Amino acid sequence: MSKHTQGDWIVDAADVFPGEIDIEPATSRLNGGFIIARFSGSDRAANARLAAAAPDLLEALQQAHHVIDCLMAKCIAMDEEFMPTTSGHWPAMQAVTAAISRATGA
Repeated sequence: MSKHTQGDWIVDAADVFPGEIDIEPATSRLNGGFIIARFSGSDRAANARLAAAAPDLLEALQQAHHVIDCLMAKCIAMDEEFMPTTSGHWPAMQAVTAAISRATGA
């Protein structure tokens, strides 16, 4: 399990620091507030949106990994000669696993 800040993350473009955009937990204003990340530069809004979506993306990827794993198991059950590692879909499974590992530090 990842030890990241739980809950929804929001983009705060209040311009407290002109030219910078912050990412903070949706509940941060309720508990004294803190910043997860601060972005600057011409791509700051797009980078902030992507970072704010990270917890949701991780959860979706973990669920997709489970679904792919179950489907591979069903393929094996239907055809004993089926080898997931030789399947054309195996690189996608490896990419999903690597992305989850990168996000969780596992």
